[in-house]
Amino acid sequence: MAEVDAAFERGDTQEAIALLERVAESGVAEAQYRLGFRLSLGDGVGMDPARALHWLERAADNGWRQAAIDLGNMYLSGVGVPRDEARALFWMNRSAELARAQNVEDDC
Repeated sequence: MAEVDAAFERGDTQEAIALLERVAESGVAEAQYRLGFRLSLGDGVGMDPARALHWLERAADNGWRQAAIDLGNMYLSGVGVPRDEARALFWMNRSAELARAQNVEDDC
């Protein structure tokens, strides 16, 4: 992740995103989250809600709590996905489960 951060810091967004994708594909939850987050906003990459959803789900499935929160918010607001309160509740509950598992105060 240090290489990714260094590429972003020097303004080489294309290289940073390429590195981030490689790390995300290797299964690193933080990279999956950061890539999904950037894709959801179009930050440094084109906005791509479908790919954002894919990476955020992988990150959440790998225990990255903020990804579950973001997914819940996406489904609750209908931004990038069809509005679905049941899916929103699922992801918010998942974030609470992850918080308990990680012994973190629940702020969802």
